Amino acid sequence: MLTFSSRNLSEDCTKVVPGHAVNLAAMEAATAVVRLQAFASVPAVELVDSDARIYLANTNTKLAVQNENGRLFAQHVPEAANTAMQQTPEEIVGFLTGEGATVNPLQQAEASEVMPAVPRKFRDLLKSPWTAGVLVVVAAVMAYFTFSPEVPAGIKMISDPARITNLHSAFSGRYGEAAQAGQTVLLIENGRFAVLTASEQGVPPEPLMDTSYGYGLRGEQVVLVVANGAVLERGKDGSMRFNDAVYPRLASPR
Repeated sequence: MLTFSSRNLSEDCTKVVPGHAVNLAAMEAATAVVRLQAFASVPAVELVDSDARIYLANTNTKLAVQNENGRLFAQHVPEAANTAMQQTPEEIVGFLTGEGATVNPLQQAEASEVMPAVPRKFRDLLKSPWTAGVLVVVAAVMAYFTFSPEVPAGIKMISDPARITNLHSAFSGRYGEAAQAGQTVLLIENGRFAVLTASEQGVPPEPLMDTSYGYGLRGEQVVLVVANGAVLERGKDGSMRFNDAVYPRLASPR
């Protein structure tokens, strides 16, 4: 017997219901598989910004399950400390019940099955206009992930180590409006791209995202390519630009 709960989903997990929560209840394995299958069938457009999740547990282990474009990703709770891996409904339930799973599929999954650490929410964040120096705050803390092998159209990535070192010197820094508490700042530092919330003096900034980036050429212009595919340009005034959003340079990384 498993325990089941969910958030932002209907009782049968067939549709998104913002704010609705199903509290912990005992559930047969076969019913859990049906609920997971229903969750996987929810249209992607309904899941945008919903943070819908299913939680399944046995006496020792609790898993959180998310739907990304029709694929289910399961991870051990606490979620912030564990990697989400793509699994089928049967594999998720089989792992918890011990039936049909001789190894932990969440540890044995191939790297290609790891859930992308920068979902659509951050892409939406970068596309948002910069108003009064405030970025829309992302909903979850992001983990570091390997730079995507897919290069945006029209861009040729730079691979020369000496040139990359010089570009690090030119691009590295903090970008945003005046770093007042509550505002969001971009940190670009030697291949690291982070989004931070400025906090009170003496309090370490809260990381909203921490990922990687590379340099590319769009024609003759050097651009910064974030691991989720977002492309930022450097303005003549030293600012970073993404579409209509402008992030003034504040300081060097240190």
